[in-house]
Amino acid sequence: MADKLLAKIGEVIDIVSTTQDIRHLTSALKDIKDIKGFKSSADIREQEARIRNLEKQAEKQDESNDVTVTIGSDAEEYST
Repeated sequence: MADKLLAKIGEVIDIVSTTQDIRHLTSALKDIKDIKGFKSSADIREQEARIRNLEKQAEKQDESNDVTVTIGSDAEEYST
């Protein structure tokens, strides 16, 4: 399917004349990219950076959930 779209886009490139035609062409190219799963090195780096950021946020949340409870010497008085 994506190969057929790419072939059609190749035919259309020669006739593109208006801004709207260029937008349609750009949209079709993005669809092909999504269908085929193409990712540029910049896309991969961005995805890796997002993952690292989410991991850091998760670590901070884990640290902030720690609670320390100290019971003084009068604890026995309250437990009876």
